[in-house]
Amino acid sequence: MFQAPDEKAVGLLADGLRLKGKEAWRGLTRAADGVGFVLSFIGLFDDDLEADRSFRVLVGALLGRAVKL
Repeated sequence: MFQAPDEKAVGLLADGLRLKGKEAWRGLTRAADGVGFVLSFIGLFDDDLEADRSFRVLVGALLGRAVKL
C-alpha cells in the first residue's frame, strides 16, 4: 500500500483525522500522496469526512493502524 510514504506525515494525517476538528485535517492531506489508494479515497469522500465525525475518526484510526504495521 505504501509506495514512498513519509510515515511520520501519514501518522500526523491519521491523528488529524481522529483528533482534530473537521477543517484541520485538510491541511495534512499531502502526506497521502505516496499511499496507494488513500489520496483518491480522501478526495472522493472529503465532504463525507468533513460532515461525519465518526467516519473521519474511523478512517484516521484505520490509516494510523496501517502506518504502524
